Amino acid sequence: MTDWTDLVKKVYNENKHKHGYMFKNALKDAAKIYKKKPMSRKVKKSRKKRRS
Repeated sequence: MTDWTDLVKKVYNENKHKHGYMFKNALKDAAKIYKKKPMSRKVKKSRKKRRS
């Protein structure tokens, strides 16, 4: 699974015991957390070969 879906599932499972808590609430709550988290993606820099 992706980081996003894992986070949403975790938030939903932690809060589903609350009356009226729905999956859409978990999506909104997870978005707040996900935006604050530093991105763990690795960005590759492309290098162009020089002509000699």
